[in-house]
Amino acid sequence: MKTTYALIDDDTFFATWLNEIVQRVSPLLTHIGTFSETVAAAKGITRLKPDILFLDMQIDTFDGLELLDLLDYRPLTIVVSGSDDYQERAKSLGVLDYLTKPVSPDALEVAVGRALWLIRAEHARQEIKLRQSQ
Repeated sequence: MKTTYALIDDDTFFATWLNEIVQRVSPLLTHIGTFSETVAAAKGITRLKPDILFLDMQIDTFDGLELLDLLDYRPLTIVVSGSDDYQERAKSLGVLDYLTKPVSPDALEVAVGRALWLIRAEHARQEIKLRQSQ
């Protein structure tokens, strides 16, 4: 089972750089979408259902957390923002990690590692539950 991720950032240069770094630190992840507008992002995340979401805070008419709050499907979310003004609100919404730009590849690797560990743990839990029900 492949682990997927999507990016939401209105800075296309940064989104490209972030995608390259994510691929370098975890080549097992599969990139399934990049969005630069919140409305398109909400539709895309709902349709694609990525396992991990890299989310900028200052996008357009909605901030990243307003967008996250609108989603019925909520992937493990790693905020990547130029501002740490949103940290408390992000924690209250269950964001996995909050990285401030400029992001170091090492910090990104730790955040991705944490997300992958949680995903593997959930898969193992589901496997155990399935076996117990048989």
